[in-house]
Amino acid sequence: MIPPKQDIERCRPSGSGRTQALRSCICRDDAYDRNRAVAYDRRACVLPLSGTRRGTALFAALFVMSVSSMTVLAILNGQTSQYAALSNTVAYDEARYLAEAATPHGLATLEDDFSFRGTIPRTEFPKASSRYYSALVEDGSDGTVIVTGTGESNDFVRTVSVIVKQGG
Repeated sequence: MIPPKQDIERCRPSGSGRTQALRSCICRDDAYDRNRAVAYDRRACVLPLSGTRRGTALFAALFVMSVSSMTVLAILNGQTSQYAALSNTVAYDEARYLAEAATPHGLATLEDDFSFRGTIPRTEFPKASSRYYSALVEDGSDGTVIVTGTGESNDFVRTVSVIVKQGG
């Protein structure tokens, strides 16, 4: 027998803590069979969510923190890779610029002395920078002179060669 609606409204959750989480209800009207009323009330009673979903907020907070942490780590990893690539690009370009600086040094030495053949020693430029350039001036074919400039920056070495025809 199903209790009338007014009797269902009088049903309240019974127990506390673990008992309340089991969704058991006891109807105040003892006129009905207790087992049927309890079985019926389990569908009718509405319990507060705090008792039935304990730990959900903690789980949600942990989930959000772990996703946020993974996102931050992925961003940092990408930025570290970009920084390394940029650093290598800068060193590669610096080595080329130093090689291009060595070539005019060799040409200026050749302009002062047409018979100069040899090397311009390894020169640090700018001072205390751990970046170097050097030049080699040597004879080429058909009265030409080859000036080869070499630049070094970090682990990169670049070379630039210029062929000059002396005289007419």
